[in-house]
Amino acid sequence: MAADFADLIGLTAVDGGTWTADVPEGWDFMGIPNGGLVSSVMAVALVAATERPDPITSTAHFVRPALPGATVIETEIIRSGRRLTTARAQLTQNAEVVAHLVASLGDLDETMGDAIVDLDLPAMPSPEECVGTNDMLGFEPPPIAHRLNLRLHPDQIGFAAGRPRGEAVISGWLDFPFGSPTALMPLVADALPPSVFNTGKYLGLLPTIELTVHTHARPSAGPVAARFRTDHAGPRYVEEDGWISDTSGQLIAVSRQIAVLPG
Repeated sequence: MAADFADLIGLTAVDGGTWTADVPEGWDFMGIPNGGLVSSVMAVALVAATERPDPITSTAHFVRPALPGATVIETEIIRSGRRLTTARAQLTQNAEVVAHLVASLGDLDETMGDAIVDLDLPAMPSPEECVGTNDMLGFEPPPIAHRLNLRLHPDQIGFAAGRPRGEAVISGWLDFPFGSPTALMPLVADALPPSVFNTGKYLGLLPTIELTVHTHARPSAGPVAARFRTDHAGPRYVEEDGWISDTSGQLIAVSRQIAVLPG
């Protein structure tokens, strides 16, 4: 439940749409709190501020890396309609802006039904056939991999041992935490190693500058499958598209982010 994550981060209402929360330790990638985690901290604040359970679409822009610890989140409702509320959040640490989030929130229970057009996702090995990050030679799993019980496609882990496949694709299974609240979809959408690692041309930190997530359904019980690919990278920026589905094969979210190639 989103309430469980809100308890983890200590989300507390102050006044006038202002909230305090902590960026928790142990959810980082390469020593920096995961951008999807920071986005989800803001999304959970907007769920509380708008009293709408599901961010249908959210876009986060990151100004600087977050740090574990205290934050202030200022929220503003832009428009509240019958089905959707559009709102924004700004997260600051030490009086410096870290990130902004704009989201339209609603209730996915009102949109249940069959898809008119559906995506034909590629086949994915079962969770049992995938490789846990602890079992990948040459790879030191980041803390977020442990938190989400990340298991990667066995044909897409060569980057860890210096044998990248040459195609900017990565996929795997992970456990959706805290009862699968959709406000944590940005965390899930930013949890795997970057797909560009599998090109063999880059292996290192990729600071996200923008992350957009469109959520179509709540996942069924169990792990979720996440697939990411990069179709354009460099010389300065890299884009990545993602598709997330549940154990029934239902598409639950799509994402796109752009990150910086340092150097």
